[in-house]
Amino acid sequence: MKSCPACQNLYPANFTVCPKDGVTLRTVTELSEGAVLRGKYQILGKLGQGGMGIVYKARHLHFDEICALKVVTSHLADEAGFLQRFRAEALVMRKLAHPNAVRVQDFDETEDGRPFMVMEYVEGRSLDKLLATGIPFPPRRAVRITMQAASALGAAHQLGIIHRDIKPANILLAQTADGGDLVKVLDFGVAKVKEGSTLVMGASLTRTGFVVGTPEYMSPEQARGVRGEELDGRTDLYSLGVVLYEMLTGRLPFTADTPVMMLMAHVQTEPLDPRQLRADLPAPLTALVLRTLEKDPDRRFASAEALREALESLEQDRTVRLTPAPAPSAVRGVPTPRVPPRVPPPEGRISPPGAKQAVLAAPAMARPARPVFAPAEEASRSPWMYIAIGVIVLAGAAGGFLWYRSSRPAPAEAPVPTVETSPPAPSPQPATPPVTETAPPAPTETQQGGESEEVRRLLEYGRDAMRRGDRESAAGFFRGALALDPENRLAREGLRRAQRPPEPVRPAAPKIDEAAVLRLMQDGKQAMDAGRYEEAIRNFQAVLDLDPNHPGAQRGLAMARRALTAEQEVLRPR
Repeated sequence: MKSCPACQNLYPANFTVCPKDGVTLRTVTELSEGAVLRGKYQILGKLGQGGMGIVYKARHLHFDEICALKVVTSHLADEAGFLQRFRAEALVMRKLAHPNAVRVQDFDETEDGRPFMVMEYVEGRSLDKLLATGIPFPPRRAVRITMQAASALGAAHQLGIIHRDIKPANILLAQTADGGDLVKVLDFGVAKVKEGSTLVMGASLTRTGFVVGTPEYMSPEQARGVRGEELDGRTDLYSLGVVLYEMLTGRLPFTADTPVMMLMAHVQTEPLDPRQLRADLPAPLTALVLRTLEKDPDRRFASAEALREALESLEQDRTVRLTPAPAPSAVRGVPTPRVPPRVPPPEGRISPPGAKQAVLAAPAMARPARPVFAPAEEASRSPWMYIAIGVIVLAGAAGGFLWYRSSRPAPAEAPVPTVETSPPAPSPQPATPPVTETAPPAPTETQQGGESEEVRRLLEYGRDAMRRGDRESAAGFFRGALALDPENRLAREGLRRAQRPPEPVRPAAPKIDEAAVLRLMQDGKQAMDAGRYEEAIRNFQAVLDLDPNHPGAQRGLAMARRALTAEQEVLRPR
């Protein structure tokens, strides 16, 4: 590509002078400030550079709008099929219009044939840079960031777009008018463009035999080599769960010395419970995080919208305090140094950020209005998993050089702020009809005497989940109670009931005649008011024959029977 020093216009490499003013052109490898692409995009400066190309800040001269231009490197543009993939993804991404996703506005080629993509420009900081401060996020901030990212993913998934490279570097944090975080997810569709390329981009593995992604955040299915259309949106939810884990604990769920070892960890190693790294985290929040990190996609949230709703339910549950108490002055604001790992333990590194915190008073505990998310049981490992690991290792040996960031080692553990905890509001009910199961009996005062408040709450939430037929959530709560009190008899019994195979789903009850129920209820109430208790009993019983679970009829029948008994007692001859 060549540039005119006078007018800054760009021309193909075979031009020698500017057709506009006759000035001799000069060869450029990067676009300089003031250069104009296609007569309408004026370069204002360079924003960044990666293996795929260079991103510039630019102004649309016709609309006087600031935008971001991603110009692909020339060697990629020459690859067979790359331009076609780039154009196809740009057309798809143009349809994604969501407040939490950076939108693609235009697609074109430079004067020398390099494709570029024009995107919405956002002033902000990448989550990756905030994590590098070494200070964990306040739980409420981490939840709200994840909610917005999940919302963007949900909109993309509805269009059939799977991101496949969710990581902190692809999450941008702008600022709202009130000083809050406005999340913008970057690079939708880029992973699909890169797939099949020989490009090695940052810590991504894209050589033959590997899939696109960043090892620290790749899902187990990506690590096993599942590619393209075989992946669904749940792979993005796993990656987002890794990001949430890192924000909350200051560590990744896993560490490793090589990309292949990191992939192995995602496939075969269970993540450490976040509460073992940061004891002040609310138990319901850690249960949600662990559910997103399930190895089996079927055990994660079914969709990004389901994850967002679960986070919203937790964020609105006033019994869960997500804002940490002030940290001791001795450790406040002191980042933890990074120490290179010697062996790959099942823990991650320290790297999240600090943020301003709103002080919220935690009200007295209230019963949850909706189900609570809980981790599924630990999946057992089968022989095929280890076979898959062997395939990955062999692919790594055949793939040759693997670049891996040395700046992501595991650090020493840092003190973290304390958080007052309590369980969350329940998560959405399962799609299958619930099976009624007798919940474990409520503990007596004597039984409760030695239990902590949190154990009692977890038991209560577990019983509520059992009554709803949500065995998976119930098991998660009972396991949480056992983690705090391993000898708790009620928690053991509850977990046993939750893990018992469900009974066959009973056929749906016949349709209830609502008009008849309403008439009988009115007749029953009138009979009660008139003192005709036997007639009232007949009416309320008739309602229960039509609708056995009608609460008004149950109460009315009980009152009528008591009134009749009292009347008969008064009238009984002495």
